[in-house]
Amino acid sequence: MLRASEKRIHLGQNLPEPELLHRRSTARWYREYVLSLVPAAYWLCDEPSGLPADVAGSGLAMTGVNGSPTYSEAGPFTNPCIGYPSGAYHERAVVSTRTNDMSVCMWVRRDGTPTNGGDIFTHGSTSGGFALEYNSTGGLVRVNLPGVGTLGNIVAGSAGLNDLTWFFLFAGKATGAGGTWSAGWNGQLGSVGTGNPGTPTGNERLNGQAATQTRLAHVAFFDRMLTQNEVSTLYQIGQKAVIPL
Repeated sequence: MLRASEKRIHLGQNLPEPELLHRRSTARWYREYVLSLVPAAYWLCDEPSGLPADVAGSGLAMTGVNGSPTYSEAGPFTNPCIGYPSGAYHERAVVSTRTNDMSVCMWVRRDGTPTNGGDIFTHGSTSGGFALEYNSTGGLVRVNLPGVGTLGNIVAGSAGLNDLTWFFLFAGKATGAGGTWSAGWNGQLGSVGTGNPGTPTGNERLNGQAATQTRLAHVAFFDRMLTQNEVSTLYQIGQKAVIPL
């Protein structure tokens, strides 16, 4: 029979070398963690051509294109992305008609001056759903709810969103249909207001009213509100600050 110390040595010999744990790409770590959170739909936006595929297993790939998106440009953590010049967008039929908790997160980069009120992501049409859109004052992003109006800016402070810089964008709603909306960028959440967006009835759109040269990658939609820890972990993985276990 092996003594305790011998057992530890024996088990240790079956472990991978420590550096092997760091060889997996950041993009792969990020994708695996998103999938572990069970998204309703997850579009990597890394296709070399064609429409953004849904890798969440729900079959909710984008099915329509307007304009001329550009494919396989450099994205966050060396992963490809899709660029959206003015007037370009992808869409599909409704991903979810939930009026209760939901959330969406993505990596965004703008390469030019955005159109004020230009959508980045929409969940449903003007008769329901919500939009993440640019507020050109200071390069901010805000939430817009039909029937409620514009809620608070997501990016606080005077710096806004710098051109040619990837940032992590998140927005979600908890506590039911008329609940509180939280949003944030680069892992930090704050309240942006309270309201019911109604029942989503239209299409989901990526860059629905495209601002000039906006790029998107790793867009994930959830039928629940993510926690602060989950949001922070997503951002930290993108920054290579953590490796999820």
